[in-house]
Amino acid sequence: MNEKKISVLLVDDHQVVRAGFRMLLDAQPFIGTIVDVDRGELACHEYDRKRPDVVVMDLSMPGIGGLETIRRLKKQDPQATVL
Repeated sequence: MNEKKISVLLVDDHQVVRAGFRMLLDAQPFIGTIVDVDRGELACHEYDRKRPDVVVMDLSMPGIGGLETIRRLKKQDPQATVL
């Protein structure tokens, strides 16, 4: 059976946190593409380009921050799934 893998967008301003999440996610057979960015502005851009299945979002970041990023992502795609 060929099951669809989950694509993930990781958003966190700390590189070590993104690396840790990536390592955990890479170990899961149901996870496919993982894209990571360090700012909310980039998250909005990458979400529009990649349309990931789920976004893992840090709430406290420089720039527009996590809550504003979530608002913008939901405006782009009301069905966006953000953790």
